[in-house]
Amino acid sequence: MDLFRLIETNSFSSIWFWILITVAWSSASHWILGVPSDLVHRARNEGGEVQERVHQLLRINIARIKNIQKTAGLAMSTLVSFFLTGCLLLGFYYRIEFFQAVFLLTFPMVFVGWFSVRAARKLDANIPEGEELYKVFRRLRLTIQFIGLFSISVTSVWGMLYVITVSSFPWT
Repeated sequence: MDLFRLIETNSFSSIWFWILITVAWSSASHWILGVPSDLVHRARNEGGEVQERVHQLLRINIARIKNIQKTAGLAMSTLVSFFLTGCLLLGFYYRIEFFQAVFLLTFPMVFVGWFSVRAARKLDANIPEGEELYKVFRRLRLTIQFIGLFSISVTSVWGMLYVITVSSFPWT
């Protein structure tokens, strides 16, 4: 049995693809530097022990990001570049819808990762306290949400154009 017949690869007309995009972007904008945004909101309102939890989680995740970047940063960059280039070629040069969808889902996540690593490197030297820290979280979350909004818009427009122009219509 052919693998592509077993797995439906019509991504842009599949509800599962759009559910995946929704889950991916809502998760990306909820977990800022590994800290859930609802916990940050609670810490801002309540302070005290909740604020200390946010600082602990942030320190742990900054150390984790720094370690990953130090030990596997070059290898990950190489693999991600290879993967994205393969998806770009297979999707847009060879016109395979599945790889177009994978590229449109994963490419913007590179920018999310880059902004997160950049923020973690800035915070590694000095983690601010109180309102200054919440401003960093808010700014990074808005940046990620803007990338997500732009990505979903581009993916939607491209998906509609692809379905309209490439898919076969039953009445033709």
